[in-house]
Amino acid sequence: MKAHNPNIPNTGPGLDQSSDVADTQMVESPRIVIRGESIQTTPTNIDRTNLNSLSLIDFLGFTYFPNEIVKEEFPLKDLLVNVFNIPYQDWKQAKTGWQGYSSRIILDGYGLVAYGGASQKNSIHVELSGAGCAQVKDWLLVHDWFVTTDSRITRIDLAHDDFSGKTISVAKAIDWYEQGLINGVRVKIQ
Repeated sequence: MKAHNPNIPNTGPGLDQSSDVADTQMVESPRIVIRGESIQTTPTNIDRTNLNSLSLIDFLGFTYFPNEIVKEEFPLKDLLVNVFNIPYQDWKQAKTGWQGYSSRIILDGYGLVAYGGASQKNSIHVELSGAGCAQVKDWLLVHDWFVTTDSRITRIDLAHDDFSGKTISVAKAIDWYEQGLINGVRVKIQ
């Protein structure tokens, strides 16, 4: 079984971007990631018609810092509907805030939007669950939005399903972990 998601660019090390899955090239080691790290790389000249990947975004949290005070009933509504493809019809204003934000919108099982509150300095925080991330049709469009705004990704979870062990095996992942090459691992067994 090939791992394939046409919505996410295939830009990982050791991966052949011209095929669905790199059959002959193996990723030798992961890059160590440290909390708070900022990576300043921008993909260039990416062909949007052939976006194959071995992993998918399974959770996304980000904070947006608008230039002016937000006065909308549903902040970032246009972004969430038009770029992230989150259906609007069942959004609900929660009765309580969230993590220091005074207001929270529940995105009907797709995540939340939190905003307001003096301590949050006019920022807006969005969290998208796996169901919310699955709605995204064009991750490069999302990338383009991030590049052109004052925003910060605060959490991103990537998932990789490789049931045959063709690209990476459990043994290789354990080996990387034991070598200290993987940071912040949570194991989910189904």
